[in-house]
Amino acid sequence: MKKFLAIFMAACLCFTLAACGSGGNEGGNGDNAGGNGEQQKEPIGEHKHVYTTKSSCDLCGEAWNATETDAYTFTPVTIDGVAGYDVTFGEHVITTYPLLPDGRYDHENPIIEIIGKPYEKEELVLPCVHDGKPVISVGRRFSAYSDTVKKIAIPDSIFCFGNKENPIGVFSFCKALEEIVLPYEPNLGSVNSDTEAFPFSYREIAPYTSSDEYRSPISQSYGSDGGLYIGEYLIDVSDNVNSFTIKEGTKGIAYSALYGPKLEEIHIPDSVVEIGYDAIGGNSTLKKVTFGENSRLKKLDYGAFAGCHSLTEIELPDGLEMIGDSAFESCYALAEISIPDSVKRVGIRAFYLTPYETENYRPYVGEFHFEGNEFYNGNCLMRVNPDFEGHYTVREGTTAIAGNAFSGCTKITSVTLPKDFTVIEGGIFSECSSLKSIEIPKGVTYIGAYAFSNSGLESISIPESVTKIAEQTFYQCMDLKEITLPKSLKHIGPMAFFGCASLNSIEFPDGVTEIDKQAFNTCVLLKIVVLPNGVTTIGEGAFAACNSLEKITIPKSVISLGYYSLHCGALKEIAFGGTMEEWKHLAFVKDSMTDYVISLEDLIITCSDGKLDKEGNVIEN
Repeated sequence: MKKFLAIFMAACLCFTLAACGSGGNEGGNGDNAGGNGEQQKEPIGEHKHVYTTKSSCDLCGEAWNATETDAYTFTPVTIDGVAGYDVTFGEHVITTYPLLPDGRYDHENPIIEIIGKPYEKEELVLPCVHDGKPVISVGRRFSAYSDTVKKIAIPDSIFCFGNKENPIGVFSFCKALEEIVLPYEPNLGSVNSDTEAFPFSYREIAPYTSSDEYRSPISQSYGSDGGLYIGEYLIDVSDNVNSFTIKEGTKGIAYSALYGPKLEEIHIPDSVVEIGYDAIGGNSTLKKVTFGENSRLKKLDYGAFAGCHSLTEIELPDGLEMIGDSAFESCYALAEISIPDSVKRVGIRAFYLTPYETENYRPYVGEFHFEGNEFYNGNCLMRVNPDFEGHYTVREGTTAIAGNAFSGCTKITSVTLPKDFTVIEGGIFSECSSLKSIEIPKGVTYIGAYAFSNSGLESISIPESVTKIAEQTFYQCMDLKEITLPKSLKHIGPMAFFGCASLNSIEFPDGVTEIDKQAFNTCVLLKIVVLPNGVTTIGEGAFAACNSLEKITIPKSVISLGYYSLHCGALKEIAFGGTMEEWKHLAFVKDSMTDYVISLEDLIITCSDGKLDKEGNVIEN
């Protein structure tokens, strides 16, 4: 049994979701031809089509004729800064539990809700728009459910399947499913993105029990070679295969596709462009990996070969551009590897716990030691000596700087990066306590997680090409007083500015749509925050413990306000762009105010049509 097959108890999570709401808008025409047909301002996700409310693409004119059904359930979502809807289909029985005053859930008085309606036809075409916004995900809240659907067609707009916190596969309740049609051509091999080219894995179609009664045909469609493919993507290999040759024409290897089988040898053909998240990781018996002579491989994603304990060597093909985080982590026999000059990115812990790392620059976990100021592999800067002091200039001809390359260099005061660099890798300057400022090249489009965490930065300007500030990028930068955010920015990630105790103001650009959980938690000098129109999501604890914050302006566009998001000791006023009723809908749970959003008794909420107190009582209208 593959690791993706959730046990029956886990399946119950799909039916019992604590403290969930009603599931958003129901019904409606899947085509949703309403609205004025204006083009979306931004491309949807990273795909090639730009859809309109006419359900067609203004770039190429291609029509997308969604099935008209009231079995759809739509839920507003914001994913990686893109605001839109999640869609699922079929009838869902949802059990929720009221919240008691002491913070516990009332399991003795459950609320039963029916969401959606059964869908009994054999083919289903999902919509690409709803209510004038793109449909960007499937099954983020509920799994699709049908006993009859054999074929599902998915539009370009959708780039996210399911929720990583939900162990149930998106289509695992579709026991008649035979075919999934993916009409788009994903942005394969994109090295400046964390988004996987192939957006789902075997778990999305795997039955939730071992019973044959629930096995869909598509989850059993293994070829004679033992491979299971959807379109041009390998998504699984049967357990009894020892040597496997991926068929020519395959473009990508999906999440954990080769996890589990006791493989000793794998051949990857020229056509493969991307090896996905954990795709081959965990094969402890794997000894040999070969690539075609004219390999077009561009990207090794997170953990691509992690945990391949018996892998002694691998010849990476020329043309490879990205070696992701933990790509070869815990490959205990890998002592030699040559990084091609074509590589532009080497992620955090890419070779962690390998002989290659311990024999060259990290003899012990947590300790770096080698002769000279730096260690290179080809033209890739792998590590700077922690004892280096003063200004460091990255040498000409450097094509990549590995994640954590400067981490813990406490004596470095400034760094000059190559002007043509486009990526600041994760953790690269973390713990650089003497680093006060740095000029980021204008062409940088990606800044990785933890990039400057716990550093001595006092000011920084993010270039206009950056759209996302990743998780914990500036975590605990205690001296950071000034930051300039670009107009291109859409998403501020989890804990991005957590604990920036010297930051007393910040100007949000108009394009920001999502402020993730704990993004500004414990920014104790922030006094006034004005969020721009267009922000849709304020995550859990986003401004918690900002104990100097006196006023925050929240636009009407916000559709999600997370628990603890405004737990601030000095907060006196919330200026909300919507009406009093809209505020209650946003900040109340089951018609009663929750202390998990705001805690102060004397708080005033100023709305467009009046003022409310913390409990929702009208003060002035």
